[in-house]
Amino acid sequence: MTQGQRTLTLSAPAWRLAVHHASSSDDRSEPIEQRLGMREATALAALPLDVRNRLDTELREAGILDSAGELTTDWLRALRAAIEAPIKANLISTGDGIRTHCELALFDGLGLSVDASQPVPSNDGAALPGSTPVVVTLFTGEEAWEVVERTLPPFPELTSTESGGARELGRREIGEDAMEALEQSARATVQFSLTAPGYQALHLWLLDEHLEEARVRRTGDGEQPATVLIRHQPGAIARQFVWDVLGGYQAVDHLAGDESEVSR
Repeated sequence: MTQGQRTLTLSAPAWRLAVHHASSSDDRSEPIEQRLGMREATALAALPLDVRNRLDTELREAGILDSAGELTTDWLRALRAAIEAPIKANLISTGDGIRTHCELALFDGLGLSVDASQPVPSNDGAALPGSTPVVVTLFTGEEAWEVVERTLPPFPELTSTESGGARELGRREIGEDAMEALEQSARATVQFSLTAPGYQALHLWLLDEHLEEARVRRTGDGEQPATVLIRHQPGAIARQFVWDVLGGYQAVDHLAGDESEVSR
């Protein structure tokens, strides 16, 4: 479908409706509620007709739906592949008063990302409101970092691809209260997770005076876990992202090899 990147900006409800179209057209036996979640499926089913028509119009103008109100062949294929993607990643970054949530699905050498930004809420756990526009990008696997990089706060320490990012520049240990204070005062934070069959990765970086990665050090029974901050050069985030994506692909290939052996 894609020759390079293809990016669309949609309302969040329109995008959810597109995913609903792809899920409900699937011929698998489990109900739509099991694939989208009960709340999501119920909300979409309860949309007033005028709202549903308005969202369908938005999707047609974006080229996701055809004139008959059905997903185009290319978008149906891409959305189904993204829903079932073996490698999925989440990235939440804050900086300059903006929080951005980026979700990625990687499949068959391609990828689909959905990201949305809003001012940092007073309550850290607050969800992005439904009115927040979302940016949807279809891309080739080689462009994954480029897609992620543009969602990060615009600090070179976060977005650099310098090869020196592999070298540690020092470590320090801090307590729980100090860690919470650092998360609040840091110029930027980046939390990244990736899952694949048999593979998981989770990282937290903080940018204050320097770029540091936070890791939890397990202590003895009854003691509070300690946080170790590892100082890195610019380029560390890009390097770790590429490393984890490759790890995810290797895990998928390994699983496919095991299944091939079993089927013989």
